[in-house]
Amino acid sequence: MLFSPVTINKTEFRNRIIFPSMLTRFAASGGEMSDQLMYYHAARAAGGAGLNMLEATCVHPSGICFESGLSIYDDRHIRGLSRFTAAIHAAGGKAGVQLNHGGLHSLPSVSGRPVPLVSFVPGMTPGSDSRVLEEDEIQELVAAWGQAARRAVEAGFDIVEIHGAHGYLVGQFLSPLTNTRDDAYGGDFERRMKFPREVIRSVRDAVGPDFPVSFRCSVEEFLPGGVTPDLGLRIAEAVCSAGVDLFNVSSGTCTNTWYIEAPAALPAVFNGGRARAVRGVVGSDTRLAVAARIGTREAAESILGPDGADMVCMGRALIADPELPAKLMAGKDETVRPCLYCCEGCCAQPLMSCALNPEVGRERFPAPAEVKGKKIAVVGSGPAGMEFARTAASMGHQVTIYEENVRMGGKLGPASVPPGKALLAAAQTWYERTLKNCGVCVKTGVHATAEMLRAEGAELVFVAAGSRPICPDILKETASRKDSRIRHAVDVLNGAPVGRRVLILGGGLVGCECAAFLASGNHDVTIVELRDALAPDMEKHGRFFLLEELKSQHVTVMTGHSLAELSDDGRARVKDAYGNLFDLPAFDTVVPAVGYSPDQELCAQLSRAGIPFTAAGDCTKTGKIFDAVHAAHAAALNI
Repeated sequence: MLFSPVTINKTEFRNRIIFPSMLTRFAASGGEMSDQLMYYHAARAAGGAGLNMLEATCVHPSGICFESGLSIYDDRHIRGLSRFTAAIHAAGGKAGVQLNHGGLHSLPSVSGRPVPLVSFVPGMTPGSDSRVLEEDEIQELVAAWGQAARRAVEAGFDIVEIHGAHGYLVGQFLSPLTNTRDDAYGGDFERRMKFPREVIRSVRDAVGPDFPVSFRCSVEEFLPGGVTPDLGLRIAEAVCSAGVDLFNVSSGTCTNTWYIEAPAALPAVFNGGRARAVRGVVGSDTRLAVAARIGTREAAESILGPDGADMVCMGRALIADPELPAKLMAGKDETVRPCLYCCEGCCAQPLMSCALNPEVGRERFPAPAEVKGKKIAVVGSGPAGMEFARTAASMGHQVTIYEENVRMGGKLGPASVPPGKALLAAAQTWYERTLKNCGVCVKTGVHATAEMLRAEGAELVFVAAGSRPICPDILKETASRKDSRIRHAVDVLNGAPVGRRVLILGGGLVGCECAAFLASGNHDVTIVELRDALAPDMEKHGRFFLLEELKSQHVTVMTGHSLAELSDDGRARVKDAYGNLFDLPAFDTVVPAVGYSPDQELCAQLSRAGIPFTAAGDCTKTGKIFDAVHAAHAAALNI
């Protein structure tokens, strides 16, 4: 069903795949369309997406909520948006634009106006530089939506979407949490629906009866006092009755974005049940779309059908691989670069990016297809080594990877073991298959030295030797014993034997994920962390669910503490920030997870031998997979 055409109102779309609205911060000054944003979308249209929905685009100057966002509140925006639709159409796709107003999320620093509120909500809405909208101002905004829709039609868009999700202005009117008005626009369900209905009518009047209109809606907000599943169904029924052609199911708000940009901890198609419930109340006349961590053919097909959705949003999967639709249509599913749902590139970076696709945002300037080939040796096959080899080989270089272990992947293997991290194994599989197709020679079980690499005749050496776990001084003597109870986190995740009671030293990302893994296997786990919070440097979407997992598994957490002593029988003494000492029961296993140190032994050898080399990844500075992949890709382009 995924690749069958679908008709919305009078417009046919070539397949059921939507590249949905997602903030890129690629827009030009003044809310104008930029070449970067246009080429970014055009690449996904050329890759086969059925609909490219442009990111949230502001309909009124008072509602600007992104420093580098798009606008459509003035006729001057039509020219740039027309270039965008022409590019999408030239690539064989259809173009949509999501019409939005930030409401309480508007930025006075950009708009030059106070934050417009539906209602003042203590602790949620800003207490300064804000004010509640008057009824005449609300009517002005209703008209602004219609004018924005008129501009969208003039610019050549094939569909417009009213952004009623994620806690922006329309959603604020819908939610009893943010709408506590006692006038015509709030107080009960019907009055909360008045503004959304007026916006729908204004848009419909502007575009005409035959033009497709979509409405994106959070049918559950996951906030006390907010939209519940039952209320979400009432809203869906009312919205569809008001005259929209496509209802786009989402969930969450800007307050809890981990439900909007779902990390790997949430199951694939996690909004599927909500979409089916909406189908039950809106019937078959309204087209239905859903966004819910849909990245594979199987995930998409599982929700498509008469009792589910008509279209699926495959946003981050298309960021990772713009050619995903074409590859699936050709039956080449195994060649799709997987999305890790790590949120490291698409959510945690200043501009839209991707942990595994360093070319996001650079579609206009792709890597050179062919160069004069060099003989290149890559030492290490973690993310940095594999990405460098992939990029260099695709440019025409002759690449050989030397890996001292029997398997490729570096730390991807153990990193894929904790709950919610299995997709890292898919990344390793994709890299291995891609390297083979690129003609990269892989030699495992080989400890590379400067002398060996000179004998191999490498013209350039790329070092991606990774890093080694740090053992705290207080544990080094214990760790050196043959019967040591010390196990490094990477060894635990690789299957090293572990006793029932486990003490983990370090509550960063590695320590917390190791704790979640052990606790899920019925181990009694305690984390001791010197800082006052667990994994404070972790990406917030994954961190939320990881901390919830630790809580549900009853992991004992001691933040603001350090290990002061460990006896031979495993009894530990910890110290708090004030120097107070506390004795803990005996532990069977102690897991240091206090970080890694770069392995620079080979770099030193090559430097002494005068052999040209470059390095990236953990052997230069320990970091995340995003850092390793992007640094390695940049290094390969600069050969």
